Amino acid sequence: MGDLIRFAIVLAITFGISTKLFKDQIRYVLIEDEVIKTEPTKPKEEQKKPVSRTGDPEADALIDEGYEMLEKIRVLGAANRDESIRECVARMDKAFSGILEYIVAHPKKVNEVRRFMNYYLPTSIKLLESYSRMDRQAVKGENINSTMQDIDRFMYTVADAFERQLDSLFGDEAMDISADISVFET
Repeated sequence: MGDLIRFAIVLAITFGISTKLFKDQIRYVLIEDEVIKTEPTKPKEEQKKPVSRTGDPEADALIDEGYEMLEKIRVLGAANRDESIRECVARMDKAFSGILEYIVAHPKKVNEVRRFMNYYLPTSIKLLESYSRMDRQAVKGENINSTMQDIDRFMYTVADAFERQLDSLFGDEAMDISADISVFET
């Protein structure tokens, strides 16, 4: 019993000394999937969701849903360790922010982005979540590595699609401006 008491005293002294010595040290902890879903990390440049009330309830609902999905994409991008994925997410963020701003200014164009929002956004979120889940695996086999490479390559295509969608929204406006310039020159 005496040895057990001496061991407990030595252990307590060692613990006290080590907590004072290593007080300011960084600890690395593995994060479980549920923790990421319940407590998302904030991106470095936290952007507030603008309040958009266009007067069109359908457009407002679509815009609100778009900002929620955009926030998920931002969180997934910020948490990703792969630089190329973060770069694609930044492009997607910039393009989709522009799309939402355009819809706020032109609520009648809401139907032009509905299919885009119903397919590309959920698919992008699903791919980013899958990539993050696979990236956290301690052992990465051939299937995981191959799938991660496929997602990495495909994210460039997705970012291009976001930028093309934004560009297509300005097609009518570009045509009107071109016609005005032609008339003015004549």
